[in-house]
Order: sequence, then C-alpha cells, then structure tokens
Amino acid sequence: MSLNHQQSISIVSRMYRYLKENLVQINSKQMRFIIEPIINGLILFPVIVLFWECGWNVGLVLLNLINNYSVNNGFQSFSETEARKNQMLPQKSSKFDNQSFFHHKKWKGLSRPHPSSVENCETDYSFQSLIISYVTIQIILLCFYLNQDFIYNYLKKQKFILSTILLKCHIFLLASIYILQWEMIWIIWDQYTYLEWYFELFLSFTFVLILILLTGHLSDLICVPFLTTYDSIESCIQFDCPLQTQRIKRWKSILINFILYEIIISNIIIIIWRGFYHLLDRSLYSENWSCLVIGYILYFLIMYVQNYLTSINIKYELWIFFTTNFPQFHRYIYQLLIFFTCVFLWRGFWIIFDTYINIFKLFYQTYLLLYILSFVLLALVQTASSTNGPLSNTEDENLRNKICV
Repeated sequence: MSLNHQQSISIVSRMYRYLKENLVQINSKQMRFIIEPIINGLILFPVIVLFWECGWNVGLVLLNLINNYSVNNGFQSFSETEARKNQMLPQKSSKFDNQSFFHHKKWKGLSRPHPSSVENCETDYSFQSLIISYVTIQIILLCFYLNQDFIYNYLKKQKFILSTILLKCHIFLLASIYILQWEMIWIIWDQYTYLEWYFELFLSFTFVLILILLTGHLSDLICVPFLTTYDSIESCIQFDCPLQTQRIKRWKSILINFILYEIIISNIIIIIWRGFYHLLDRSLYSENWSCLVIGYILYFLIMYVQNYLTSINIKYELWIFFTTNFPQFHRYIYQLLIFFTCVFLWRGFWIIFDTYINIFKLFYQTYLLLYILSFVLLALVQTASSTNGPLSNTEDENLRNKICV
C-alpha cells in the first residue's frame, strides 16, 4: 500500500470521526433544545410554584398567630366555597368591575377579594406585625449578605456530603426569607394603598420605567420557568454585585448591594408584579385554566421560536434597521413579553393550588407538609436554588443563554 493511499485512509478516518463526533454533539444540542423547556415548564415549574404557594400560606398562618387570629383565618375549604359561591358572586357590569370575587381558599396575599365577601374573617393584619416582620426578615437577609464570604469558604472546606446538606439548608432558609419578604411587602401594599385596578396598573408601568432607569434592563422581573438554576456552592452562596466597587471596602460594597437590591429594587419588582397580577384577578378571576393555556402558548413560542427570530436579524433589512437603531427598545419588549408570560403561568398554578389542595382539616398542616416535600423534590434534582427567583445581576446575554438553553 502506497504512502499516499495510507495518508488518504488516515485523513478519511479522521474526517469520519470528526463528523461523527460533531453529529452526536449537534443531535444532543437539538434534543436538549427540545426537551429542556418541557422539563422546566411542565415538571419543575409547578413544583416551584407549589413551594412558593405553600410557603406563602405558612407565612399567613404565622401572621394569624402573631395577630391572635385563628390559624385557619382567611382560608376556606373548596367544598365550602362551592356551596356558597352562587350567593357570593354577583353579576359583573364589566370585566374591570370593582367588586372582587372569592372562589378559592385564601383571600389574603396575591388575590384579595373585598372583605365584605368573606364572613367571620378578620380583614387586616396590624401595621406593627407587618413592619416588625418585614424588618426582622431584612435583618436576617442582611446577615446572609454580610457573612456570604465566610459561609462560602466554610462550605468549600467541608466534605461533599456535609457541604451538600449545608448548602440545601442555606438555600431553603434563603428561599423562605424571600417568600416572607415578598409576602410582607405585598400585604402592606394591599392593606394601605388604593386598590382600584387603574391605580395599580399605573403604579406598575411607572415602576417599570423606574426599573429601566435604575438598572438599564427588565430581566429582574423574570423568573422560572425561564430561569432555572442548578445547586452549587459557587452560584448559591455569594451575592454578586454588578456595581463598580473595586475602590471601596468589601463590607461597604455588600451593604450598598443589599440596599439597592433587597430594599429598593425588590419593592419595585413586587409592585410591578402585584399590579399585573391583580389585573388578571379582575379580568380572568374565574378563568384559572385560561391563564395556564395563554401562559404555556407564550412560553413555548418564546422558547422554540428564538432561533427563528435570530435568523430574522440576518435576513430582513427592516428588522436589522430596527434592532440596530433601537436595540434597547427591542430588548425591553422582549423582556416584558417574557415577564407577562411568567405572570400568566404563576397565577394559573397558584390559584389552582389554592383551590384544590386540601389534605388535612387544618390548612397549615397541608401547606407545611407540601412546603417541605416540594423543596425536598427540588433538592434531589439539584434545582432547589431556582426557588430564589432571578439573580439581581442577571444581564440580557446571560438571560438569553438561559432561555435558549
């Protein structure tokens, strides 16, 4: 056999191996592109919403105890609700009628009917209980911020099993703190602000503009199922600060980051979410499944059509002109569409869980059990950190990578 013939065989074999490896890689990427949105949206996401919904209701039980109310105050079984629904739901004159509608178990928090629609139920929590709870939560969260480097270094030195257990405990505590933080702010705004839909919507759009001025993007409004994080010490302990803080001391940069994101931006995000969520309450209150249908249609369109939208940037001159000259506007519209999808999906599952979950006679037992079980399930598949919501320093390029997968 000649040398040239041997070389040609060698080259062909190398080309074959190269093509085979790349074909396998392409196929795996395609499979991941197809399967991962389904897993995130249809399997992991409902469990994360269940964790938040049960944690939120456990927080309501704690507020009931602090205010010397019954532990079941504000909750009502589905059978009781169905028996009384016809007497409690008057005819609406328009879809934005001021009358609220009550047909699921709890009324405080995300969906808040008018107090007159709930019999034998305390209407408000005391201002002191809400403020003291909020301040306590923020102090605990500040301790997590200030001790993040110590916790990180400590966990890195531990053996795998111990570090994994401690990491899961850290994630659970942090997620619980964020649930209570959202709950206190949400209820304070519910009890002490004007509840008309146009006022809440005006506040939401106003704070959308403020958020753009502060951060330059709207990615902080976006959460699961579009953003799914995996549990690791590197990504779940330290709170990254997007600010330029090289010339100031570490503790000062941490404190600035805490004030900016956990006090200012967190309130802005909650106000925006609250306004659009309550708008759905007034327009689609009895259409819980409609929220899921609309949300999932938008979700899968966004997840699967992104590659086509990327090709549009190359093929069509008008689109190139628009994205080149108005890149930020294009970016904001894209992020708002994802945010609206999140609101539809979260509300759909939240109301369904609120309505149909009923295991024990005492509601807090049901919520506490599912609160723990849902977290254990997420911890077993290494996605428990997804319960903490979007990272404060998420930028658009990283966000696209997360969404496109």
